[in-house]
Formats: sequence, C-alpha cells, structure tokens
Amino acid sequence: MKTRKWKPIFVLQRPQTIHLFTMALLCLFMIILVILRSVHLNPIDSTTNLDQNIHVTNLENSLPNLKSAIANIRQQKQNLVKRQLHTSSTSELNVIELHHQPKVKSIKSELIDDRIYWSDKAESLIPQGFNANDDLEFIRLVNQSIVVNMNRGCGRMQNRLLTLSNGEDVCARYRKNHDQIQGEFISFLLSRLLKIGNVPSTVLVQLASDDDRWSMVHNELERARWEVKPVVFTKYIPNLEPAYIPTQLRTKDRRLHPNESNLTKKTSDLIELVQWSDLIVLDYLTANLDRMLNNMINERWNPQMMESPAHNLLKINNNHNKKRSNLLVFLDNESGLFHGYRLLAKYESFHRSLLNSICIFRRSTIEQLQELSSLNDMELAGKIGQEYNRYTIGQQFNSISMGNIIPRKNLSILRRRMASVLSQVDHCRTRFDGSSQQST
Repeated sequence: MKTRKWKPIFVLQRPQTIHLFTMALLCLFMIILVILRSVHLNPIDSTTNLDQNIHVTNLENSLPNLKSAIANIRQQKQNLVKRQLHTSSTSELNVIELHHQPKVKSIKSELIDDRIYWSDKAESLIPQGFNANDDLEFIRLVNQSIVVNMNRGCGRMQNRLLTLSNGEDVCARYRKNHDQIQGEFISFLLSRLLKIGNVPSTVLVQLASDDDRWSMVHNELERARWEVKPVVFTKYIPNLEPAYIPTQLRTKDRRLHPNESNLTKKTSDLIELVQWSDLIVLDYLTANLDRMLNNMINERWNPQMMESPAHNLLKINNNHNKKRSNLLVFLDNESGLFHGYRLLAKYESFHRSLLNSICIFRRSTIEQLQELSSLNDMELAGKIGQEYNRYTIGQQFNSISMGNIIPRKNLSILRRRMASVLSQVDHCRTRFDGSSQQST
C-alpha cells in the first residue's frame, strides 16, 4: 500500500509574515475555546439554558476584543505591504535617477548622434573611400587601354594581375560560374547605391579573343584557360595589410552598441569600428559568406579563428597612401546575392547574429537604404540596371535584360533583407534612450 504524501497548503516565504501568522493562530484558538465552552452534551433544561445564555453573553462580550485583534492584524499586514512597496519603488526611483543624472560630457557622447548614428566627429576621422569620380576615372582608364601583361596574382588561383598600356595595374577576376561574376559585380553596384566607399572601383569587361584589348596577351589567356566570358576588372591597390575583427565582435555575445565604453580607447580602433558598421550591413544584404562569416564558421575547428585576420578584408597601409590611410577594403564579394542566397537555410543564423550585434550605423548608409527600400520591385531593378549599364564596357552588355542581371527571386530576397536591416535600426532606436545611451 502506497503511503500518501501530504503537501503543505501553503509555504511561508517571507520572514516578516511569521509574527502575523502566529497572532492569527492565537485568535483562532481563542474563538474555538469559547465556542467549545458554550457547548454541552446534557439534555437541555433551564439550568442549561441559563449556562448557555451566560456563555453566549461571554462570547458576545469577547467579540469586540476579537474584532480588535483581527483589525490589528489587518493593519499590520497593510503596513508591511506598504513598506515593501515603498522599498521597491524607492529602488526603481534610484535606478531611474541614476539613468537620468546629468553626465559629464565625454568623447563618447561626441561620437554618437541621435542615439544610434555615428556623429559628424566620428565620420570626420574616416579616410576617403572610393567614390563616383574614382569610378569614372577607372572606367576611362580601362576603356582607353589595352592589356600588355598578364601575371598570377590578386588572390585566388583563377585571378590575374593585368598591366595596362598606360602602366596601371588592374586585378582581373575570372570565373566559369556566371553567378560568381554577377555576385561580385552586383555587390559592387549595391555598395555604390548605398554610398559605401570600401569596395574598389570596378567594371565588367567582356573577354573576347578577337578584341584588340587582349591581343598582346593571347598566349597568357590560353595558358589561363579563360573562355569567352565577362571578366571583372577591379582597381589594384598595393601595400595592403591584414585587417582584424574588432574585439567587440569576436565573442559569441558580440555587440557594437552606443553604450560601450571601449568605443573610444584608440582613434585607430574607432576608425575601423565605423567602417565595420557598413561592412556588416552590406554583407548581410548580399549574404556574403567569404568575410567574417568565414571566420565564424571555421571557429568550430579553430578556436583562435576570431583572432586571425578577417577573411577577404584588408587595410590600406598608412605609409603608402595618406589620403586613404586605414581604409578597410572589402574584397572578393563573389558569393553575394546568388551563391549566398542559395545557402541561407544553412547560414542565416550566422548572418542574423551579426546583424543583431550592431546598434550603431552610418547615417548616410541608412538613408540610402531607406530610399532604395521605398522603391517597388520594378523601380529597384531599374535602379540596379542603370548602375549596371554605367559600369560595363562592351556592346554585348547593352542587350542584357534585367531578368538576366538579377532574377526576380533574388530581388525579392534582397528586398526582405533590406527590410530586416531597417527593422534592426528601429529596434536599436527604441532600445537606447537619447540622453544616456543606456540599454533597457
């Protein structure tokens, strides 16, 4: 036979209630005692009735005392509740007062504007990126030159370092997979639409054996086994050095928020942090797999991966280019918008964790993104198409339809990811108050 286990009806959780509970038990015991004394088992007679009347009278006389005792218990309970509420509200008021105390003006406050944007002071520290004027000059350079030399270089095995007839060097990226070429080129176009100047000037050139542009390197083309396909030309930048992931983004609880005290430790670190805001936004939009995501994925096999140089991210050396000193260069974007989109089911959690980690943005980037997001599918495709035509060299590109530039499915994915970035911006705006940049 199983023994039944009795559970307590209630459990006292606060020591303050023990005294009240004891008093209540004593009062209850007094009531029971009086009632028991008023009950008799003998047959009712006049004497009994008299005794009962006496007991009833005694009970009636004791009721005011019992009522008074119960009233005292209730009053003590109310006082206890008031004290608890007062203590709780006082703590909350102390926290609120702490959050809203006037803060001494610091470098940190000068770096954040409107809660979530890098300020003009922070922006003024950023080196000049590649802009529309650089792009026009690069297009003119490529359009008016022929290739006089072709050597291995510029990263991956299929890439080549080209020397043009005017002495300028150019990186040529060739892929048999058309989606990789499109991914590289359209990622560049998107960076320009967002006014992100970290992607070097780029043009799309048609490779053709009968084109005089390639006549002097015909043998090199055969050895490289390049077929008649579009090739991405990118401005060659010498003396690049490795760039590292900021310490704020290396761990699993990564975050780049406007209340982080380490934002202003070193000016060189700050310069990179501002650019990383753009890097994370652009790589999320394109679902780039070959930059920080590469480090994150490989961390499971190499715990030191996050301390290693960031993949496909380099920095312009201070001594060789003063104008663009410390500019981060976003290279090899070929996984964007095509290959990366096909693998979203596998890697979206990595993409999303990176986007969720930032709550400081460059205002110009978000404003451009808001403008693009306001367009419908046809208008957005047209905008990309205009940029596509502007940065291509060769008659054969004029007949390419928009559907062959970026398929409707990919365009829809891009629009959804644009909305996700703007949603993160709104989330950050509500998460941080305007005066103290404290998280809620």
